[in-house]
Amino acid sequence: MTAGETGHPATATGHVGPDSVRIDHSRSVAGGPTGGRLPYGDVFSGPRTRLDTPSPWAGLPMARRQGIRIDAIRHAFRQREDPPRVPQRPGIRAAAVLLTLFEEAGETRVVLIERSSAVRTHRGEIAFPGGVCDAGEAPRQAALRESWEEIGLAPTGVDLLGELGGHTAELTRFQITPVVGALAARPVPRVNHSEVEDVFDVALAGLMADGVYREERWTGPRGDFVVPFFDLSRGSVWGVTASMLLELIMVVTASVRLRDQVPPPAGATAP
Repeated sequence: MTAGETGHPATATGHVGPDSVRIDHSRSVAGGPTGGRLPYGDVFSGPRTRLDTPSPWAGLPMARRQGIRIDAIRHAFRQREDPPRVPQRPGIRAAAVLLTLFEEAGETRVVLIERSSAVRTHRGEIAFPGGVCDAGEAPRQAALRESWEEIGLAPTGVDLLGELGGHTAELTRFQITPVVGALAARPVPRVNHSEVEDVFDVALAGLMADGVYREERWTGPRGDFVVPFFDLSRGSVWGVTASMLLELIMVVTASVRLRDQVPPPAGATAP
C-alpha cells in the first residue's frame, strides 16, 4: 500500500471522499508516534511514526520558491506529456478532481475546499473539488462538471493545463485522475453548502515554506508505507490529496531548477 491508496469512500452524492482530514498534532513528537484522531480507524488503526525526512525542495533557496507565475506553470506543462493513464480494472471506478490555479500578487495559488459538517461522511475535511466520472465521461469533463456543481466554477473560465499521475485508492476502489487548470483571476465561488462548507486557497510558496511538508510512516497489516502531509492553518492535508499537491510542486520546482541551469540571454535579467 502507498500513501496514494489511503482513500475514503464516495459519499451518497457521488463525491470522492477527500484523502485529507483535520488532525490534532498537539501531541506529535518527531520520530515517535503522533497524537490526534486517526482518520478511518476501521481501515487503519496501526502505529504512526513521524519522520524527519526533508521536503524534496529543501535544497531550493527560499527566493526560488517564491514568485512562481502562472505562465511559468503553463510552460512547464507544455514541456511535458500527461502521464499514461492506468488501465481501468474491473471493480475500480473512475473519478477525477480539479487542481485550480490562479495568480495573485505575483504568486500562484491553488484552490481547496472544506467539506460541509452536515454531510454524512468526510465532515470538515480538506480536498479538491471532484467526483466520480459518469458513464462515458472523460476525467477532464468530470473534474469540470463536479467543480461547477460544488463551487460554481464555470468550465468556460478554466484553461486546462494537463493531468498528473493517476492515483488508485485500492481500499475504496477508485482510480482518481488529477486535472490541473488555470483561471485568469481569483474565482468567486458559488458554494453548494449541501457538500461544501468553504472554499479557500493557498500559495504554492506557502506549501513550500519550511516546516509545512512532512511525512509519516504508517505500519499496517501489509507492511510499512509513507504518507505525505501538508500542515496548513486550516488543517492537515494528507494521503492522496497531499500526493497530488506534492506532484504538482515537483513539476513546478523541476521547471525552476531547469531554468536556473540555463543562463539568461545576453542583456536579459534573470527572474
